[in-house]
Amino acid sequence: MPELTSKNPGVQSRVLLELGTSTSDGEHPVRVTPEVLFGRHCAVLGATGGGKSWTTARLLEECLRFDSKVILLDATGEYRDIADANAAHIHLGSPRVTSAGSSPVWLPAENFTESDFLALFEPSGKVQGPKLKEAIRSLRLAKLEPETFSKGFIEKIGQAKASYGAALSAGANAEKLDDPRQPFDVRLLPEQLEQECVYPEAFGRGPGVKDPTRWGGESGEFSFCIPLTTRIRAVLGSPSLSCVFNRKFATSSVLDEIESFLSGPSRLLRIDLSDVGFEFYAREVVANAIGRQILGLARSGAFYRKPTVAFVDEAHNFLGKRVGSDDFAAKLDAFELVAKEGRKYGLNICLATQRPRDITEGVLSQMGTLIVHRLTNDRDREVVERACGEIDKSSSAFLPSLKQGEAVLIGVDFPIPITIQVAPPTAKPKSDGGQFQSAW
Repeated sequence: MPELTSKNPGVQSRVLLELGTSTSDGEHPVRVTPEVLFGRHCAVLGATGGGKSWTTARLLEECLRFDSKVILLDATGEYRDIADANAAHIHLGSPRVTSAGSSPVWLPAENFTESDFLALFEPSGKVQGPKLKEAIRSLRLAKLEPETFSKGFIEKIGQAKASYGAALSAGANAEKLDDPRQPFDVRLLPEQLEQECVYPEAFGRGPGVKDPTRWGGESGEFSFCIPLTTRIRAVLGSPSLSCVFNRKFATSSVLDEIESFLSGPSRLLRIDLSDVGFEFYAREVVANAIGRQILGLARSGAFYRKPTVAFVDEAHNFLGKRVGSDDFAAKLDAFELVAKEGRKYGLNICLATQRPRDITEGVLSQMGTLIVHRLTNDRDREVVERACGEIDKSSSAFLPSLKQGEAVLIGVDFPIPITIQVAPPTAKPKSDGGQFQSAW
């Protein structure tokens, strides 16, 4: 079986990733260069039990044999047994089982944008949404002017507007208030929401006379915002989001660890998300925020000297998602943007999913290489056919009959689809089902 190397004549193929053997004879190894495998992004697809997780683990181990840089978002914790000396492990929250030497980290709320908070808090109706946005804007101003607003939030009920107006017109504050990335103290949102529910002007001394220099009293709108404040407090206290709003034992942030990893000797950084639950869209929003930080590093040139591959396990949970209420839904598009523009910055992506139909066709079409295991769902097979021009209905008809561990290599660098038996990884992922024979 010939080695599949880069078509660029200026590239020496000294780095070859051994995936397994050809199923035509079972003897010849299949070796692929990183340029062929990851150069135009990669996706590992397969139904449950088809060998998708083992293939992902095999790719990770092959990358670790060389001086690579790989970031793994481990959604379920199944890759925790990777014990290579060049692998670093960090975890968010308190996973039930962690890797030896794994460090707790936190994701600062400052890494969230306004759309993230709108998705988490789900304001509804014509009152909650505008009041929440105004409260966020006020808290940003309070953080920019801590000496003026010593309580951390802005008191408005019956208060004079002079200090607020002065802070609003000071320097570049007005411009910063409209920046969705401008930080604020999210823990004070319930208090600030109550302060936003006021009349715009106070009553003067005479009947019908208004005092525009002061805010009025509580307007009665806060009663419509009470369910929102209840939800905000529930989100802030949720165990699923303790990695954001409750630091616990974490001493460093995810972004700090990623930056240290890029400048350090480790080759693999595994980020364990298994303790981040799905309530309040926590896992989707947290993963998207991490993806946005990685993309920001790419745009700043952090990966130019050392091309990096970001592995996203269970990618169907994080791509093509819109979360939140209909009026204020947020599109989680960080990894879609990585797939569309990351390559030119030296950042490539490898998606692993058992539900290709939940990945948008626009993203799958960006995948230059597909490693397809057994797919039994006809919609999944149709998505693969549309996303890849090298396979048709007749060729994809045998995908449901692939044995465990068998996969089809499809891509722009392969003249024809190639069926291989993927070699088992040394560190087996924790993806097996229940052991009925021994347990029963």
